[in-house]
Amino acid sequence: MSMSYEPRQFQDQPPRYSRTADLLIVLGRMGLLGQGSAPEREDLRHGLDAALAADPADLARGGEVLGRAVEEALASLCGDESFLLQDGTDEYLLAEALASLDHLVFLEEGLAGQEAGKALGETLAELAQRVLAEVTGHAARLIPHNGFRLDMVAMLPAGQLHRFPWYTLWADVPEDALERLAAPESARAHAVGADEDLPADLRMALLQDLSADRPLARELRMRRRIMAGVVRAFAQHKSLGMLRLAREANERFAVPDSVPEDGLAAAAMHAWTRPPASEGERHERLFLYALCGPFLEARLRLDLFEQVEAFLRDPDAAEQRPGSPLAVLAAWMRGEVGDDQLSATAFAVWDARLARAAQAGQGAEVTARQFQDHVRAAAAQPIRKTEAGEPTPSFIAKLRQTLATLLPRPALRAATAGLLVAVLAGSVLLTMHLSAPTAPIGTLRLLAAGEEGQFRGGAPRIIEQSGEVMLSGERFQVRFTLEEPAHAYVFFRDAQGEVSTLFAGRVEAGEHVLPSPGESYVLDEETGSERVVLVLAAKEQKKLEDIEALLHGGEVEAIAERHRGVSVREIAFSHK
Repeated sequence: MSMSYEPRQFQDQPPRYSRTADLLIVLGRMGLLGQGSAPEREDLRHGLDAALAADPADLARGGEVLGRAVEEALASLCGDESFLLQDGTDEYLLAEALASLDHLVFLEEGLAGQEAGKALGETLAELAQRVLAEVTGHAARLIPHNGFRLDMVAMLPAGQLHRFPWYTLWADVPEDALERLAAPESARAHAVGADEDLPADLRMALLQDLSADRPLARELRMRRRIMAGVVRAFAQHKSLGMLRLAREANERFAVPDSVPEDGLAAAAMHAWTRPPASEGERHERLFLYALCGPFLEARLRLDLFEQVEAFLRDPDAAEQRPGSPLAVLAAWMRGEVGDDQLSATAFAVWDARLARAAQAGQGAEVTARQFQDHVRAAAAQPIRKTEAGEPTPSFIAKLRQTLATLLPRPALRAATAGLLVAVLAGSVLLTMHLSAPTAPIGTLRLLAAGEEGQFRGGAPRIIEQSGEVMLSGERFQVRFTLEEPAHAYVFFRDAQGEVSTLFAGRVEAGEHVLPSPGESYVLDEETGSERVVLVLAAKEQKKLEDIEALLHGGEVEAIAERHRGVSVREIAFSHK
């Protein structure tokens, strides 16, 4: 770092600024920080005198190079495009910028009493005043680096601290102060804990300072909007909170010692040896797979959590067994229990299952991929149950039971059953002919982000229903899921009623992203009326021009009526 700077010519390298400027910086640092012995300082002075005598203009050249470095540092630290306004600041860029400011102070100190550098000293003094003003107005940007800055403050004499505002201003506040300041009221409990909110006087002081640093204030407002969207998403979709909990819990809970590492997948796959007896039991297993299971990708975990959440939100879902993982999960969703209780309950059941399966031994080796396929199959096999808990008999089984009661003779019973099945089959075929098969659309949502927003690794705003507001310049993606393969048609209708076709073609079941993952659409500058995104799906291919004609006429409802077998979903939003 700059506090231990050595002139480069001592290492047979070109000077950083110039030979004499580098020597003066070292002398200034030694004098200001009380470093170096008297003989060392004397040797440096002799070298400096020789360098000045050999090239009197060398010092001025070095001063110009340093001046340009300081200007670049100010732009990097205080400019509107400062890297400090971005997440994941480059520590090397920060160190280089602060080193240039340090060298300005050290060169000023080294020039004190040097008649040859009097003119340069006056120029540097003016530059130092501007640096002081610029840094003072933008020092809050450095708060996330307070740990490093406090280490540097500890190296400076108390009487010289005023000359290094880039280390001292706002250095005594928490490194996450800006993050807390950006957090909306509803997010503080999630982001920093209710007991860790900023003191009122510090919050007010930071807000006053931000009035002079508009780029930083703008950045914090954008983060606040993004965080508010994240909080809304977590509140509306408990599955996102479950996914967060899964990541945290799997770092805390170790695999039981009785389960060998090479047998983990087999134990997980055979944690249950019989099929689930009810939908509640099946969803409890899916929850334990998603929260505790090994080798599962985040996307699969989230799919499982969404399925479990939907089951628990169903008003017709049966009451859960008290104390069971699913009952505790339901209480967690209502805010009645915390993360620790939920994860402890779930892992206690899961670890016991793992240990029992490992002890029993399962023979054939199981790969992680096989376990993943096993979990996917479990998620795709719902159980139809009666109120008594027995599997719901098929229609044919019910028919046989009824005929057994009414017709005691087997031959008559079989003939009657055959006739009824034939009649019913004809009725079904007629119904299928009149009502074309429909391809259900699972979900439709828009992911919206600002001009600098990210759709990977970031937290865009999620829009799932009509009535939201989007701003000019915002970027958005269209994401929809199909429950089975179908022909999909995606349209965007603007304020004038003009319809653009975003996609038309056959797609598989699952989630689809438009325009593509990592890319997005951008709203134009023209504001005003409502915009609409529509997704249509059909098992059978439709004429695109027929559907577009109905959309141009604003007859969204008519599509499903005139085109049997078409599933329609839409999201309308205002544009400001």
